[in-house]
Amino acid sequence: MKIRNKLLIGFTALMAILIVLTFVSYERLNSSNKQIDQMYQERYLKVRFTSAVRGEVNDIAKVLANLLLNPNNSISAAEGDLKEMKDRGMVTS
Repeated sequence: MKIRNKLLIGFTALMAILIVLTFVSYERLNSSNKQIDQMYQERYLKVRFTSAVRGEVNDIAKVLANLLLNPNNSISAAEGDLKEMKDRGMVTS
């Protein structure tokens, strides 16, 4: 077998392997992209909403603590604070 044929077979095999690896890498990249989108849609948004709820609970706890610890505060002032939070969309009920 001539050296030309050996080089041609080797180069062809190398190009075939390179093409196969390109397609496999492309499919794996698409799969990773889908998994990241799923993680964002299913998990990250829930964590973000949970953090927002925790902040709202802390704000309500502050109002209630102020009401309990400061006898000069009136109930109507606390209700006003809660109404402000509700108007801002912080309290749902």
